[in-house]
Amino acid sequence: MKSQLIAIVAAVLLVGCGELQQSVPSPEAELAKPVAEVANSEPPTSNTEKWEIKTSSGKIPEGWEPYAYDSNDKFDPFLLRRRTSGNWDAKQRWEIKTSSEKIPEGWEPYAYDSNDKFDPFLLRRRTSGNWDAKQKWEIKTSSGKIPEGWEPYAYDSNDKFDPFLLRRRIR
Repeated sequence: MKSQLIAIVAAVLLVGCGELQQSVPSPEAELAKPVAEVANSEPPTSNTEKWEIKTSSGKIPEGWEPYAYDSNDKFDPFLLRRRTSGNWDAKQRWEIKTSSEKIPEGWEPYAYDSNDKFDPFLLRRRTSGNWDAKQKWEIKTSSGKIPEGWEPYAYDSNDKFDPFLLRRRIR
């Protein structure tokens, strides 16, 4: 399961590295319009960036960033990434923890554990480099639409009606 997930993520990342080809959009593609634009504070990625991904049991090695969680993997559920080209802090260090729905100051929601009934929200904070220790976040489900100012960040595979989780930074 883990090797399949890594292969899928790697394939998705590689697809973004291909050449841009223009084609005539299908009628279905023209109907699908974004509900809201999400402002991103990070610079856009380029097609020349190279990434590595791996799993972890909870220990985050220096230079790796937690970015997702596989609630079906009992041994190495944390997915980590690092960029091997471009601007990347190879000395960065992260802490992770779980929470119910209250997000403490200085922590960022980044994933969701569908199998944890008490503390399903996964939080992270950087313990080295630039990190806003006063940041505050709100989280909610999408209700099928992404309101302006909110970004999708996780998916609850056990929620059949409203599985997409949204977050927005309020400070």
